[in-house]
Amino acid sequence: MAVDLETIAKAFASLRACGVRPPSRKDADMLESMEMYQMLLSDLTDEQVLQAVTVYLRKKDSYYWPTPGQLRSCIQQPVSTRYEQAWAACMDAASKRLGTPAHPGCSREPVRRYINDEEWVDFPAPEYKWEVDEATWRGIQACGGWQVFKKMDLSHIASQRVAFRGAYEGAVETIHRQLEHKTAAALIGVRPMLKMVD
Repeated sequence: MAVDLETIAKAFASLRACGVRPPSRKDADMLESMEMYQMLLSDLTDEQVLQAVTVYLRKKDSYYWPTPGQLRSCIQQPVSTRYEQAWAACMDAASKRLGTPAHPGCSREPVRRYINDEEWVDFPAPEYKWEVDEATWRGIQACGGWQVFKKMDLSHIASQRVAFRGAYEGAVETIHRQLEHKTAAALIGVRPMLKMVD
């Protein structure tokens, strides 16, 4: 079912309520923009459009009004599709014999320490050829680590794929739960405190 104009209006209102400035403040221009967005997003459902706006607003760089293309890129794919893409990327990297992937949050800056007034410098791991997200990293670890993953033979692919998928989906679930907890904590933190009166 195609997106309706009321949903586009809700999306625009959500963007405005969160401080994203619209390209035009004139009512006639906004109506024309809403009709254009409706036409360009006509193959999406109402839920997908509202979900895309929510995902866009959670991004760090959501200062500017999103284009229809930016909203499309925010539509979340099902976890199974993302897992399949991550598995394919890892298999491709293994076939190309790429080195160990960079762990998410891996520092690339030298760390300086001082021990007994002597400076010690720990240099980061060598430059990685490719990086992975946390869920993909956990999937690789469930398969025995990168050294085991890249040497996997055909007889082990099915079992390793099951292990990869379980770890990947578990990591995605954990990340979503952590995000929900941070959001709830932020909302609780901004509530006005009640003052006790004698």
